[in-house]
Amino acid sequence: MSIFKTQSLFSIVAKTHYDDLASAEVTRILYKKPGGTEGYWNASVSGTNLIYNVANGDIDVVGQWTFQAYIELGGLKGYGSEFTQQIKKPIL
Repeated sequence: MSIFKTQSLFSIVAKTHYDDLASAEVTRILYKKPGGTEGYWNASVSGTNLIYNVANGDIDVVGQWTFQAYIELGGLKGYGSEFTQQIKKPIL
């Protein structure tokens, strides 16, 4: 699926291998923009996945973004595998 700058009608899904995500105190999807800016969005839990429903203004740069699941559970920190998504420029 293609994703375009300023698009907000989609969700980012970060897969994990943790069965007990509902007990996690912190659930985030970390991101790194093409220019190197890093940040995160608070994510909801669905089974073993973290989900973030993209809001207007979130996807603001064209290029390759990197995403990663992050949780804190019982004082421990866990990270999922990194995955990338190419963000394209829309026609208009």
